[in-house]
Amino acid sequence: MKSVTPGRLALAVLVIGSAFWAIPARAIPSTGDGHASTATTILRRILLRDDKEPDAAGAAEIFAVVSGVGHDGKARVEIHPMPWLTHDRRWFYPDHPLVDWSLFSAGYVNIQLFEDDGAARHDRLIDQLAEVLASLETWLPGSSLAAARSQVQTMGDLVLATMRTRAFLNETDYVDSFYVIERGKKYLNQNGAARNAMLTLEPGG
Repeated sequence: MKSVTPGRLALAVLVIGSAFWAIPARAIPSTGDGHASTATTILRRILLRDDKEPDAAGAAEIFAVVSGVGHDGKARVEIHPMPWLTHDRRWFYPDHPLVDWSLFSAGYVNIQLFEDDGAARHDRLIDQLAEVLASLETWLPGSSLAAARSQVQTMGDLVLATMRTRAFLNETDYVDSFYVIERGKKYLNQNGAARNAMLTLEPGG
């Protein structure tokens, strides 16, 4: 199943067949009474060291690919455009709900950032990701946390490998990856795997 909101690059969602690796982000246990809502993970702030867009070309066009396991045990991928993230070497404070955990079942997701050179078609990207991720095994509820983490890591690797194929090489630039983000955890000034982006994520309602 796939859908793209008409008229704007809003949220593109892919739900397809799914199970694999990378470097997970490091979580900071949340403080408090343990009853705070963890329905979402909110992007509080973000900095890009290099947005992969030449200064002379103007504002960057950054989007995030969020991948995890849906309630049917299959891969779920969402595309989140970030039109406000226009330049590198400065902090942005969007307070943007980036993960809706009611849509994911395994408690982990990847967040990967790319820069759109203006030629990318998000519907085409979804089709490409669907073709790759459909080969993965289905994750079964009750499986171990290690199995869930491994599967989510695999999704991130395959998303990145797909985006680096010739089909998208001239349309998108890789910015950074945050692997195995855990539900209910806070990530303070977390560097991505490529050390090109730094962000703070917090659980929210």
